[in-house]
Amino acid sequence: MRPITAVPSTPPLRPLRPATAENTSATSSAIEAVPGQSPSAPPEDRPQAYGKAEFDPVSTNVQATPTKNFYVNGIRTPQSRADQARDLIADNLGQEVELLYNPSESLLQDGIEAWKNLSGFETEISRQVEEKFKNALDTAEQGQKIRVFAHSQGSAITADALRNLEKTYLRSGKSATEVEQIMSQIEVVGFGGFADYQSFPNGVNVTLSRNKDDHVPQLATASLAIGDAFREVQKTPKDTQKWWQLGKASLGGAGTLVKAVGKNVVQAIDSAIDNRDDLGRVFQSNTVNTRELEAYFAKVCATVESDHLAVICNEKGQVVDGYIRDYFDQSAQV
Repeated sequence: MRPITAVPSTPPLRPLRPATAENTSATSSAIEAVPGQSPSAPPEDRPQAYGKAEFDPVSTNVQATPTKNFYVNGIRTPQSRADQARDLIADNLGQEVELLYNPSESLLQDGIEAWKNLSGFETEISRQVEEKFKNALDTAEQGQKIRVFAHSQGSAITADALRNLEKTYLRSGKSATEVEQIMSQIEVVGFGGFADYQSFPNGVNVTLSRNKDDHVPQLATASLAIGDAFREVQKTPKDTQKWWQLGKASLGGAGTLVKAVGKNVVQAIDSAIDNRDDLGRVFQSNTVNTRELEAYFAKVCATVESDHLAVICNEKGQVVDGYIRDYFDQSAQV
């Protein structure tokens, strides 16, 4: 197993703007689950296909009950970028947010780890996150909520940790009803998450903000469908209809991925060509102007319909996740 940087026991917390009547009565937190989107909903009411719940926030009063907030980042994210994303969420909430940092290795290693999280294979990072969640729940004040913001693989890690935590509570002797009640204290907001609604335990309130052209959540949904079809084949391996469904799910997932990735690549190339003059400001006196380089890539990525890799430069020139910025910009208008 590759070494994993431990989740800090006392992660940095950012002092935030004071809450006021103006920013608490109808805050931009927008974390309430949309009716019919929680895993506790009946299967027939639960969105099964990607794209049915791109953005549908509900404004809430963040001061109604005390809340413990976490942020879990995705793959290939330096800690400095994860800190920026956490700070962006904290500024919009007006509350402290604790970073549960998911360390990055290579793209291949991170990708394999994400598949493990989605498929239910426990990883070191999911164990660490599970411990954090359990401690938060076990020490929560009456009425306190645990709110988790997660990007990309962070959603898979969060879902994996919560599924394992559900099993832990059940093994301790708690009934399924009791465990579901505990899980109802948790709210998850996923940004382009590598997960779907059925990835989370019953009781957890889930809102997945995802662009319909983002290939990452599409791949997650397709992978879960393939997994379901494969399990059906294992139950009745002689049933040719089940094999047909497995093949159909596999081909559908592959086709969706190729189409989405191809479209995003073409858009990125077109944008890079259109903004090629901006590259001149990047290279000055045989040095690279890092700020201008970030601004160039931000401009290019902003034109790509998939927000998964999109970045936005804020007023300070810092690169922040487009998904998070767009989510709170839209929720502020609700």
